[in-house]
Amino acid sequence: MLQRLRFVVVTDMFFGATEHPDQIRGRRASISKQLNVAQKITSIALATRVSKLEAEASHLRQWLAERDDLIAELRTQVETLDASASQASQQLARAQDKKVTDLSLNCICSPMDQVPE
Repeated sequence: MLQRLRFVVVTDMFFGATEHPDQIRGRRASISKQLNVAQKITSIALATRVSKLEAEASHLRQWLAERDDLIAELRTQVETLDASASQASQQLARAQDKKVTDLSLNCICSPMDQVPE
């Protein structure tokens, strides 16, 4: 009897009223069920959020891969244009050298009285 009295006093401190142990067990079971439901809801919400984040990460990886392909293509175009510009620059330098050579030969071959002023 003393043990039951202690139990009732302790439960009074937590629940504020004297309750039968069966009522307390029922309340604990109800709280336990509510906690289980809350955990399931939290798990579902977390799984949904993780799924959305994984989908977004996948989309971003695809977008990055497309950008990497575009960058590679543009680098190839830059290399091609750089090679063309280098070739054109060399042709221009040869043409200028030929022009100087031709003018020098023209001056040497022409008589002095026909030198342009």
